[in-house]
Amino acid sequence: NSSGDNTAYQTEISNSGNIRLLSLNDLINEKIASGCDPFIIKIDIEGSEYRLLNDVIKIQKKLVGLIIEFHDVDLHLEKIKKFISQFNLDLVHIHGNNYSELDNFNNPTMLEISFEKNPIILKKNSELPHFQDQPNNKKKSDYTLKFNRINLF
Repeated sequence: NSSGDNTAYQTEISNSGNIRLLSLNDLINEKIASGCDPFIIKIDIEGSEYRLLNDVIKIQKKLVGLIIEFHDVDLHLEKIKKFISQFNLDLVHIHGNNYSELDNFNNPTMLEISFEKNPIILKKNSELPHFQDQPNNKKKSDYTLKFNRINLF
């Protein structure tokens, strides 16, 4: 917000109990009305992230950052590619969650992806995992990601 404070909001979504249900757009508009701006959203909702992708596209002009964990990547790769092609923030980091299994091509089935508006590029290519990445499961080695040059769009 304008005072320079950083505030984290956790919103529960449920069909039962006393939890207030809000759409993502309503939540963002409510926070803008109360003086909070700009927004970084973290989405970690255990496989239901695909239900929000269209809503995230609708509010993307209000965002400066997005951190999202994608589950079952092997089953939803086309949805992820479509989302990335429609999203106007730059993909700045990707990390394989080593709690997930590997698919038939030795790729992790769970990815943590970060997007940023107008990032400062420090280095064009870097090793993944990055030296600052930490394995999600400390008892296993982190996954090494390998990329082939393909046309996603």
